[in-house]
Amino acid sequence: MLMRMMKHPFYFNKKILIIDPLMQEQPSKTWCFWEKQEDIFEPVVFHRWEQIEIVSAELKLQKPLFPYKYKMIRSRDLFHHVKTASAAFSDIHWLQANVTAIDNEGPLAFALVNGEKIYCSTLLNSVTYSDYWKQQPERHYLWQHFKGRMIEAEKPVFQDHIARLMDFRTKQESGTCFVYVLPVSPRKALVEFTVFSEALLSQEQYDLALDEYIENILQPGSYSVLETETGAIPMTNHRFCRQSGNILHIGTAGGDTKASTGYTFRFIQKTTARIVAELAKEGDVSLTPWFKARFNLYDSTLLRILRHETMPGDQIFTRLFKKNPPARVFRFLDNETSLAADLPIFSSLPVSVFLPAFCKELFL
Repeated sequence: MLMRMMKHPFYFNKKILIIDPLMQEQPSKTWCFWEKQEDIFEPVVFHRWEQIEIVSAELKLQKPLFPYKYKMIRSRDLFHHVKTASAAFSDIHWLQANVTAIDNEGPLAFALVNGEKIYCSTLLNSVTYSDYWKQQPERHYLWQHFKGRMIEAEKPVFQDHIARLMDFRTKQESGTCFVYVLPVSPRKALVEFTVFSEALLSQEQYDLALDEYIENILQPGSYSVLETETGAIPMTNHRFCRQSGNILHIGTAGGDTKASTGYTFRFIQKTTARIVAELAKEGDVSLTPWFKARFNLYDSTLLRILRHETMPGDQIFTRLFKKNPPARVFRFLDNETSLAADLPIFSSLPVSVFLPAFCKELFL
């Protein structure tokens, strides 16, 4: 959001305050996404892949991504890039603090910081407060949770032009489980064990799955762990509030996380670009939902199937990529297809499983 504001003349004389509890002490994170054209964060893209791989016990698919590329950005690189750029603007200020509450008061919004209200004309919130959750019992609530290691092997074992998006050759007992392998050089790769389920695992369970996969599948010989990352992303059809008075919710807090996959980064870019343009009009901000109704319905259908285990997730995603080129799947997951273009996606999946789930979600 801030990077886009710094590129728009409307904001050159606006006072902007960024409140962040961590600042440069950000824990190591990676954000991965696909896109066709370069966007504002291209200078900090750490690695790009032009092919993807989907693997299961029965098959191994390698497919080109054109016209897309799959990209990785590291959180520390992005933070440093934006913070450095903001130094050229005297009206942009940073505050390292915790926000304990936000609300509207008269014609303004405020953030409560250390017991003091900080007022503003527009408040952009990316924090998912606890009262967002479990208030809609008819909704589905799963987590995409993971632990990853950036490893360096003693020998070149990786193909650094191929992103292994899903490898299902791991135990499926905890939910839909797969390993994500993103090589950044012939000897280095991010190896991440990921689960779609209602309950999180213990650290020991993540570590055991990673140990087994690295030793039995990758077989890199001796290797060192350079960094680790953990996380949990909500996969839910919860009805998020995008706007409340002078408060605009962005990121997961505004519903920018794709419910069926957990992907968030590109949806945030779409939303922030639109908000920056709308605020510059100096009128009421009008934000219709990014997620069109039918895509919400598709996401809810998949969540129902995963939650009630009516079809294993590894079979769903394997069939999807086996029967469709990645570009078609990515357009669909980006909510950018027409209804006619959705039909090949639907034909990839068993009607006997998806149609009953679809109808139940349709008439909720």
